[in-house]
Amino acid sequence: MNAGRLRHRVTLQRLVKDRNDFGEVVDAWEDQARFWAEVKPIAGKETFIAKQFAAQTSHEVWCRYRKGIKASDRIIDHRGNTLDIKAVLDVGGRGCTLKLLCRETGC
Repeated sequence: MNAGRLRHRVTLQRLVKDRNDFGEVVDAWEDQARFWAEVKPIAGKETFIAKQFAAQTSHEVWCRYRKGIKASDRIIDHRGNTLDIKAVLDVGGRGCTLKLLCRETGC
């Protein structure tokens, strides 16, 4: 992997169970790691759902291999956009490079 491509600082977050002030169990996103990556938008579309237009954007996030990244995690990119990870691919199967296929939320 060419290190010069890794120019975006991203944050990996994982959904955890937490308790609020009233003792109720709530879902919360917890930062797991910050690392350098390349974030590339690859597709975009608008759909008409429930009488409203909704934009969907897909991204590829390329980074050095990291153990433990799951498809249930999410990435906060360098612009503050939230990217839900849909697939984690070990490029070449050698444990050197990961390609994360993501969908942007909150568009």
